Parts: sequence; C-alpha cells; structure tokens
Amino acid sequence: MTNTATDLVITLTSNTALNWFMNAVHIYAGTGPIPANPQGTPVPGQFPYTASFSTPQSGYTISIPLSELGVS
Repeated sequence: MTNTATDLVITLTSNTALNWFMNAVHIYAGTGPIPANPQGTPVPGQFPYTASFSTPQSGYTISIPLSELGVS
C-alpha cells in the first residue's frame, strides 16, 4: 500500500507459485467501521471497492482518492 499526496494506492498480488489467482476482490478503506454482520464478522460483499475478473488475475491495483475516504 502506498499513498501519494492525493490517493491511497493498494496493490494485491496472489501466490502464483501455489496456483492462486483472483476472480474478484473486495476492499474496505475508510475511517468508519468495517461492514460486518451482527456477530462482528466482516462482510466483503458490502465493501465499497470491488472488482470481478472474467479471467483470473495474479495482481490488482486500485487508486482511491483520499477525498473519497474523508481524509485529505
């Protein structure tokens, strides 16, 4: 994860040596509580940043403006 002056940049990589690839990602970034069920277990389907891939991917990078996160 690397910040720029205006963005939070998150890079995910999978362990391709173990033949692991991504079909989808769900990312939470913010200042509020992580979306969770009543038992406190995170609910990735409710995370605000998602991506799905028709072809499995070995990596993914997202740049989130800090202004979207309520920080700047």
